[in-house]
Amino acid sequence: MPSINYSAIADRAVEIIGIADPAQYQVAYDAMVAETDTIPVSRELRITEGEILSGMGLSNGAAFIDKLVASIHASALRLLQAKGINVIDAESKAVMTNLLNGGTINQDEYDWVASYYSETIARWPGLKPGHVQNALEKRIGGQI
Repeated sequence: MPSINYSAIADRAVEIIGIADPAQYQVAYDAMVAETDTIPVSRELRITEGEILSGMGLSNGAAFIDKLVASIHASALRLLQAKGINVIDAESKAVMTNLLNGGTINQDEYDWVASYYSETIARWPGLKPGHVQNALEKRIGGQI
């Protein structure tokens, strides 16, 4: 279990409520638990034809797949059909960018694929109200 960074929690809580007041911990907690960060996806992430049709809608997805069929190598299409294409792969990203820049796919189609390039995570994972309250108490007590 990672250690709790009470100093960072207190710093952010004070930014939110304007004072190190443990009685107002809930206000800070409510704001902090809603904070997120967007980070690049670093693991393999495959999309399939089914996900394209589901995510873009039947007609838009089918039109996008048709554009891919006309533009990418047959082996890549077989991979798309069988187990999906890893959209996080640098070569896959370059292909999508080239298809956009060449006018083969439109911005909405590119943006849909690019939405897989990053993910939103909690800025304060595992944060509990008591962590904020304890951090503010430690701040007032001079411990942090």
